[in-house]
Amino acid sequence: MSSQNELHVLIIGAGLGGLVLAQALRKQGISFEVHEKTSDSRFQGWAIGIHSIINDLLEHLPSDMPPVDLTDIFLPLSLPAQMIFYGNNELEPRYGVQDAGTKAVIRCNRQRLRSWLATNIHINFGNAATTVEEISGNQVRVKFENGSSAVGDIVVGADGVNSAIRQQLVQPDPVHVLPIATVVGEVVLSGKEFEKQLELGYSGYVAHDANSQDEGSGRIFVGLNSVNADGKSGNYYWSVNYIDPTASKLPHWTAEASKAERYQLALEKTSHLKPEFTEIIRQTGIEGMSDVQMCLRELELRDLPAGRVTLLGDAAHCMMPFRGEGGVQAMRDALYLSKAITLVGKSGTDNSKMTHFMREYQNEMLSRGSKSVRLSRDEWTKVSKGGRSSWGTKRSIIPFEKVTLNDIPFKLAR
Repeated sequence: MSSQNELHVLIIGAGLGGLVLAQALRKQGISFEVHEKTSDSRFQGWAIGIHSIINDLLEHLPSDMPPVDLTDIFLPLSLPAQMIFYGNNELEPRYGVQDAGTKAVIRCNRQRLRSWLATNIHINFGNAATTVEEISGNQVRVKFENGSSAVGDIVVGADGVNSAIRQQLVQPDPVHVLPIATVVGEVVLSGKEFEKQLELGYSGYVAHDANSQDEGSGRIFVGLNSVNADGKSGNYYWSVNYIDPTASKLPHWTAEASKAERYQLALEKTSHLKPEFTEIIRQTGIEGMSDVQMCLRELELRDLPAGRVTLLGDAAHCMMPFRGEGGVQAMRDALYLSKAITLVGKSGTDNSKMTHFMREYQNEMLSRGSKSVRLSRDEWTKVSKGGRSSWGTKRSIIPFEKVTLNDIPFKLAR
């Protein structure tokens, strides 16, 4: 294969990283296929903060993409992305990060973001990878559970923390299940209740007692997932996390617990927090307890063989969610990898040049990913006060502001 247009890439996984890679290759005119093991209707997760990458992302994606603002959780309201960290169980001072009106940070609804990234991309759903093997002619074949297969010049494992591609490259599998248990709730709030949550943090907030001596006490994260069309109500989700040594062995008992049991657990683990931070649990009630099971894991790869098979995102560096880095790092991986693949295509794809460009990508990706894993771990183990960073921005004191829904301007209709 002698030209960039003849290069064919197999992307295994249609998450954020895999789709960013697909779009970047589409812009370069490089042939690719996207294979996803699940169906199109699977749960995609809640909101995600996109930061420190937006300009680079837009530069490397095709010009036919819709405006990225359409992924914003606040639509139709006009509010800046803002996350507040109450690390001392007090309402003041409020440390946090906030977009300065430049759209350097967008708090995205994950489903909208994934749909945006899937613009003009064909996804082969229901293809769960099982094995990957090099075949004659410097190509690679991926086999799927349903008996089908695909052949390409490069295979990218963008298939998440349980990556089948990684398990072909690295043994034993280095994924570490963390001793942290989680319960989740979802609730729709309107009027004054909606305003109170926005006052605590436009996009969301974290509250815990840094001085608590009880390792089993929990911290709560509350996030806005979307605003309803009338601009008067919002869809919220929250999670309570607490240390539990038994959580490192799956399944944790909460997987079989009733909604009532999980609701009582959430109240118990946050009983030491101020009622302002836990009111949303009581507003959720038993019926709002989510059946989505969250299992926190870490993966910090030190090395990968450089060749025609590589990884990106959670398949290579899965991290705690408390710093807002995982999704951004996956997308950054995709942009770096798209550049490496472009160079491979221009070089004629011989093995020596292939190995060189892939090694350069992997060295940068693994180093950056490992750093993010460690920083995200620190966010759990250390006190969340000022002087630290989130969303790629140093935290500062953000004064409390009264929120009145009638005073918030609407954005232009989509």
